[in-house]
Amino acid sequence: MQLVHRFIVEEHGAETVEYALVLGLIGLAAIAGLTSAGSAITSWWNKLGVLVSSETGSMP
Repeated sequence: MQLVHRFIVEEHGAETVEYALVLGLIGLAAIAGLTSAGSAITSWWNKLGVLVSSETGSMP
């Protein structure tokens, strides 16, 4: 119980927690951006593949 009370009262680690939260949000934003970019790149490659296949007569 004393550990919980000390955790609530002391503020030595508050900045560390804030930095961890900011870092977590940046990480989530990076994952979301890379996921979106990955989908767009995959779509682009698929369209390019269809274009190349249609121009070459669908070579195996």
